[in-house]
Amino acid sequence: MRVATRLGRKQPLGETPRRAVVGAAGLRSARRIFREEIIARFCVELEAQGGVAIRCATTASLRDELSRVLRQLSPRHVACWEDGLAEAFQVEQALSGYQADGPTAVSGTARKTWLQRIAEADIGITGCDYAIAETGTVVLLAGGQRGRAVSLLPSVHIVLVRGGRIRMHLGDVLHELGHLPDHTGTTLPAVNFISGPSRSSDIENDLSIGVHGPAALYALILED
Repeated sequence: MRVATRLGRKQPLGETPRRAVVGAAGLRSARRIFREEIIARFCVELEAQGGVAIRCATTASLRDELSRVLRQLSPRHVACWEDGLAEAFQVEQALSGYQADGPTAVSGTARKTWLQRIAEADIGITGCDYAIAETGTVVLLAGGQRGRAVSLLPSVHIVLVRGGRIRMHLGDVLHELGHLPDHTGTTLPAVNFISGPSRSSDIENDLSIGVHGPAALYALILED
């Protein structure tokens, strides 16, 4: 009764009041978050995980930054998604001096040969479908010409991120994934959540980097 009085009620309610929005996700959506805040938070959290975030205002600057990173790392072999990623980000010129890979949609012996080439690559370059600012995570929908191995087998992973695909919270991404068919229009493909370089403490709780995946992660963010 004391609580009801402080709320301006003469007596306690007989039943729980209905809420138009239930849960923290609804409360979060009530606050408008600007893209600059989202991108800045993603960069901070990604680097806290051990990754490298590079913001690019234009496709030209992204191409230049990719060229700079490649010169710095001096890879012999670069693997890249074959889904038109290079053309979409206009980085064909930056990749022109490196060995190209065949299509990823292969099976049997051809797939084993392709996987071997990816495993021998120094750098794997992928896009991402979403990124999560609050955790510095990139989200990849793999399948078809977007081989998951490209993000897992090389020792360095470079991911190209569009600023408009970064969401502030994990719940925002899960909500959109729940309404998203895959690229073939059938069922959702493999969904990979990647937060920084690969880490493992399987052996005597000793932290090791790059044991189960890339030892370095670079995110080039196009602020479109």
